[in-house]
Amino acid sequence: GIIQMVARDLFDHVQSDPAREFLLRVSFVEVYNEAVRDLLHDHEGRDLHSKCPPSSPNPKSPKSHGGGDHNALVVRENPKTGGVSMNCREVIVTDFESLMDTLYNGEKNRIVACTDMNARSSRSHSI
Repeated sequence: GIIQMVARDLFDHVQSDPAREFLLRVSFVEVYNEAVRDLLHDHEGRDLHSKCPPSSPNPKSPKSHGGGDHNALVVRENPKTGGVSMNCREVIVTDFESLMDTLYNGEKNRIVACTDMNARSSRSHSI
């Protein structure tokens, strides 16, 4: 996929310039129902995947996971830089494998539910 191609190019560039020192940090968030969640934060004890029987006409909404999400982020615009701050967790990565492992762990925390078309459908957008 495109993420793997970009990651390989990134680390190829880092390796091609041994005179420079690089610090690479990764964060991973999802946008679901107008809320931004940190996918690299600990989601222990939260069931993010609804259990739908294969023949269920009305899949359970991920909104029914109960309670507020302690991993919800507040998005703030920085007027000086024009950038956005979300105070999400950042993980230092040193190579292609550590980056992909970090993204894989975050992917497990995405909100998914069954639909009429497939049993495991992402219900959000990830960044």
